[in-house]
Amino acid sequence: MIYLKNKGIDIPGLVTSYYEIGPIGNFAPGQIVIIPSLYPNKDRLVLKVDVSSDPSEKILKGDVTPLSQPHIPVRSMGLASDEYAFVIKGKPRPAVVLGGGFSRWPTNPSEQLYVCAPLYSTDKQKITQRYVIEAQALLYPSMFYIPSSALFHIEESIARFALIQVAHGTAMKPAIAGNKPVMLSGEFFKWMRTQLVRFIGGSLPHNVVDDLKAYGELVLNEAKLQGMK
Repeated sequence: MIYLKNKGIDIPGLVTSYYEIGPIGNFAPGQIVIIPSLYPNKDRLVLKVDVSSDPSEKILKGDVTPLSQPHIPVRSMGLASDEYAFVIKGKPRPAVVLGGGFSRWPTNPSEQLYVCAPLYSTDKQKITQRYVIEAQALLYPSMFYIPSSALFHIEESIARFALIQVAHGTAMKPAIAGNKPVMLSGEFFKWMRTQLVRFIGGSLPHNVVDDLKAYGELVLNEAKLQGMK
């Protein structure tokens, strides 16, 4: 993996440390993981299965079509008449675990479910340095800047809260450096959670709001000193 020069600003002392070694075993809040990251299904596309072609459901044919109701249940896929195999674009992507763990529901067995914020790399040409720095300065409540680290094998990226999703524990794997799991440091994860509270419209103490503002101003002032207009 090649680590390009950060578009964000490196400010010594802004955060004591960004990353640390994570736990082995269950996933923990703040841990960086790889998930099947899904894009919103804006076209409401589903896999329409033709059960009539083979009632035994051993060999089924299907087409990708816009959602329509109702449809014949598909026993082999566990689909009731009001459930669908949605066709959603996505890719394996790093994400930060925000919370989760074992979840129980009266009709389902216990399973591991985690709420994750996917990370989008900043190495695209259309993503300008100004945009990245403004995200780093916490000007966009829906985003949180993640700096690169060759030591922890992390690419510079931005966590997008608007695309937060639930990931199943069996479909996740830890991001590792060497053979050790990686997570945000406790200090850095607190900043991320505070920004998340802003995004969801939560109330923050006045001193925390002031800290967020001071954090952002340090980033913007340093950017100006380094020549960003």
